Amino acid sequence: MSEYIGEKCIVCNAEFKKHDDIVVCPECGTPYHRECYNKEGKCINNILHANNKTWKSKHKDDSINKIKCSVCETENPDTALFCSGCGKPLMNLSRSSVLNQYGFPSIMGSSNNLPPHQKVITEDSEIDGIKVRDYSDYVGSNKTYFILNFLKFSRNRKISLNFVAFIFPQLYFFYRKMNLAGIIFMVISMLTQIPVLYTMARSGYFDETIFVNMFTTTLSTSTMDILSSISSLINTTTMLTGGLFANWFYYLKAKKDILNIRSLDIPEGEKSALIQYKGGPSFKNLFAFVLAQMILMLTIVFAYTLFN
Repeated sequence: MSEYIGEKCIVCNAEFKKHDDIVVCPECGTPYHRECYNKEGKCINNILHANNKTWKSKHKDDSINKIKCSVCETENPDTALFCSGCGKPLMNLSRSSVLNQYGFPSIMGSSNNLPPHQKVITEDSEIDGIKVRDYSDYVGSNKTYFILNFLKFSRNRKISLNFVAFIFPQLYFFYRKMNLAGIIFMVISMLTQIPVLYTMARSGYFDETIFVNMFTTTLSTSTMDILSSISSLINTTTMLTGGLFANWFYYLKAKKDILNIRSLDIPEGEKSALIQYKGGPSFKNLFAFVLAQMILMLTIVFAYTLFN
């Protein structure tokens, strides 16, 4: 059972040591101290069972890529944000100047010599009452990027440029499981396209469209021009809102989800698993959104063909 050394039992949250009596769930592979498993009487990693997944070691690839801490020389996985030995941030020289402006010490600095406004940030440090470890588990990919932004937001700063969310706001929101924001931005995008498509059709881009037939008898050309201008302004505002505030929206969602999970009366390990499940990117969400848009467009075209 040496492959489980350094992992944590999801019942007692203690790390497995060399001589521990370890058992694993025969279905999902989650490791337990034998005493903890007997106490529960079953595997309690319900998230894995519900999604038909198997347990994976967080340190599986540690032996391939490691980062040596410049302060205490402890080896850490290359995905780690902080040293497991001394708690100092793991950063390269190109990052140090960026991190310092948000309160992180220089890579060569010592916590004893830091000015009062700087402090060492560890996985047990808190941002708005939530541990950095929980935020790290929640966001999944791009941990450093998000945690730096979350630190800014905790200081009453809400603006942070997200280029992907600027170009494709609804796609980004669904990818990050912000479904409500994704639906709102999708509806706004679809509504603002109607006058634009009408203007294109009237200019000869299409022979005949549902947009021309829908508005020709009820709205004048000047009215449609005004609506097109308003729609373009709304669409531009929507893109700016997504690009500048998407990260802040994600921060608010992360705080809400983590606090809700932390309030549950379940084992610590299951809370951590639920935080990871609730957050992170989702290609499934992204695919569902694209598919839903395609179905909606085909439905509109079919309905128009059927009734005309």
